Amino acid sequence: MQTNTSTLTHIVDLDYYTHNIRVISLHAQMFSHNKQIKKDFYSEFEDILNKDSKIPSFIYKQYSKFILPDFLKKNLNYLKKYLNFSQAECDVFVFFYYANKGRFALHQGYSAALGKKIIEKIFNLTPKDINKALSDNSMLFKLDALCYYDSDAFGIDIKNFENIFTQDISKTTLMSEFSYFLPKTRLNLSDFDYIQEEFNTITTFLKKSQKGNIFIYGKAGVGKNELSALIAKELGKEALCVKDCEDVKKSNRISNFYALKKIINPKKQMIVFDECEDSLCYDSLKEKIRINKILDEENGICVFLSNSNEMDEAYLRRFDMILELECMPKEKKIQNIKNLFAKKRLKIDEAIIESIASHPELSQGVILKCANNAKIFKNKSQEVFVRLINENLKARSLRTISMPKKDKKYDLNLIECDLNLQELINNINENSSLRILSYGIAGSGKSEFGKELANVLNKTLHSYKLSDILDPFVGNNEKNIANIFKKASKDNAILQLDEIDALIYSRDGADKSWENSLVNEMLMQMENFEGIFIASTNYLQSLDKASIRRFDLKIEFQTLKQEKLLKAFEFFSKELNLSFDKKQITKRLLRLQNICLGDFALILRQNKIFKIKNADEFLEKLEKESKLKSDDEKINMGVFITKIYAYVKNNLF
Repeated sequence: MQTNTSTLTHIVDLDYYTHNIRVISLHAQMFSHNKQIKKDFYSEFEDILNKDSKIPSFIYKQYSKFILPDFLKKNLNYLKKYLNFSQAECDVFVFFYYANKGRFALHQGYSAALGKKIIEKIFNLTPKDINKALSDNSMLFKLDALCYYDSDAFGIDIKNFENIFTQDISKTTLMSEFSYFLPKTRLNLSDFDYIQEEFNTITTFLKKSQKGNIFIYGKAGVGKNELSALIAKELGKEALCVKDCEDVKKSNRISNFYALKKIINPKKQMIVFDECEDSLCYDSLKEKIRINKILDEENGICVFLSNSNEMDEAYLRRFDMILELECMPKEKKIQNIKNLFAKKRLKIDEAIIESIASHPELSQGVILKCANNAKIFKNKSQEVFVRLINENLKARSLRTISMPKKDKKYDLNLIECDLNLQELINNINENSSLRILSYGIAGSGKSEFGKELANVLNKTLHSYKLSDILDPFVGNNEKNIANIFKKASKDNAILQLDEIDALIYSRDGADKSWENSLVNEMLMQMENFEGIFIASTNYLQSLDKASIRRFDLKIEFQTLKQEKLLKAFEFFSKELNLSFDKKQITKRLLRLQNICLGDFALILRQNKIFKIKNADEFLEKLEKESKLKSDDEKINMGVFITKIYAYVKNNLF
């Protein structure tokens, strides 16, 4: 057979890349006598392979095997040494790299059977070796080195580790494919002294076992990464994080985690899997089984971090220890905020520190980030700091904090109720365990009582409204109720809950199981709470009768009677710098039967916009508020009578 000399010249002494692509091409087409060059050679390739085609022996010998550069051979040895690749898996990996770089795999009609025959001829592999290398249990697919894009046409592409074909790598650069070093923390063990016992338990266990899966969860910014860095420091190990670049999907992160488990030195290194909840959440049974197997493999220490503990129980059972990391206690927050601003040479008011530290939803991470951004504004750093904090809280639909105000404090003696509040507050000590139900008309001073009690006892006040607790998803309300009691207990704070009637309403009309569940959860938490709990309501008649009996004290807050109404008018007139004739004002004032302290506070807020000129105008505004309340009462009574009439008509006639 004659051979085209120019063709031979063209194919001799080419680089590795071109050589290996031509090796594939030589096996894929009838090189010297295919006259139908316009016809797609892939449609005929299977026939060509099955025939004993007489390719010149010296060409076949020259281009029958791959030639690999020395650096690639070394890189493949790294895959075998550190990631347990078999020789067959390395060969298949190399084949698909060159096949996809050339035109061979870019055409339809490239069947799996055909591809396997080519691999078999080039690498002298058995069909069994090839099938094993291409199975789901192969390291190529466990580590996402390869991925199918068209299984019918044997469409397999390189997904990870492509740099081993282009550069000389080391163990370190191989590890950088799927990991990075956990940044050092600026925090110390003293910053986590509120979980000192839990920290000691975890580190003691890991020191002795030198292996284990630890799960730490908590809201964003509470310091999970910092705690992981301190655990690594305590153990004397490097902390390597599973890579989480934007182009790395959750399935890839599991593969990266698996690769990291294979390659680390357990004596010197440990793994941190941050935001693991994004990866450990598959509906696919096949993927769940894969993850379970990876978690069960014991190779060193792995710390899993998550913002939530909402994950499959099958995964939770595989963790040796679980820790919920909560926000720092108030005292620790105050200390850290002061230190933070002192280091940055910034001033901050004690009142702002108190407000921020008292907020149960503000984590150390949020505070630190806002402080770092606020320092740029120097003289306005305090205002900017508060604004940034509030923007973060508003974005999360949480209660904001306020700049310190020089508001005049209300005199508790002006609050009208059925017992002496000042005497009650004096008799309560900071270690008291007390459940108080405060009820009465809106604005009668129920909230002020809670603030004054917290102030006298020098305790933090955790105050919540109904909107802070209710959630549209069934079951979350119970969790939220449990959480507010847990936080108050941990911070040794007074817990005040407004609109309690919406949570422990009468169960006589409850027709859904979750309604009873909500009441039961509330009562159970009240029973177990060892601090001071104040529940407020405007509608005592709506409360569950059994629930009312659980309160140690029931305090009725009332509208102001004559004596306190006059004292209140005098007190707030001084606040407004108004003088008045007592005899002239008293007669009109005492006609008002439904005024409470909240009405005075409302008029003071109105005064910021429309200045009150004299005492008569002040009294007119009070009379207007009184009339509005009277009209509301008439409307409510009218609605009540209408409902009674409709009931009688429908049931008795």
